[in-house]
Amino acid sequence: MIVSAGLFAFGLWAVATVALIAVGELIIPSADTPAAAVVYVVTALGAAAAGWATSLLFIRRHRHQLVPITAGTLVGCAIAVVGLTLDTVLVGSLAHGYPNVSDGRADTIVVGLLIGHATALVGAGAAGWRATKR
Repeated sequence: MIVSAGLFAFGLWAVATVALIAVGELIIPSADTPAAAVVYVVTALGAAAAGWATSLLFIRRHRHQLVPITAGTLVGCAIAVVGLTLDTVLVGSLAHGYPNVSDGRADTIVVGLLIGHATALVGAGAAGWRATKR
């Protein structure tokens, strides 16, 4: 069950990372601009939605093995742990910061990653809670 949650989390991380590398330079502003706040809000909403969707897929796959709120919390924790660990390794192992994003935008990326992982955890847990209420 934990391995399955980790695989779901890895899948979400891989999709999000590829998307960020592909369009990061176009959509990520410097942290000292007012646009950075907008990016943080959009990141929070998008990550919560991605956590919610990933949680619902996980719940659907394991509906006979776990109570939905437990499944949502499990996959949410996996999203946060896997994502933060892999992003730390990715950013820490590269001398130039995040791939395809200039150094002036690194602070925005780091803050966005922290916000994104936290809100993905909340979104996944909320999906599990909501599925329990049905």
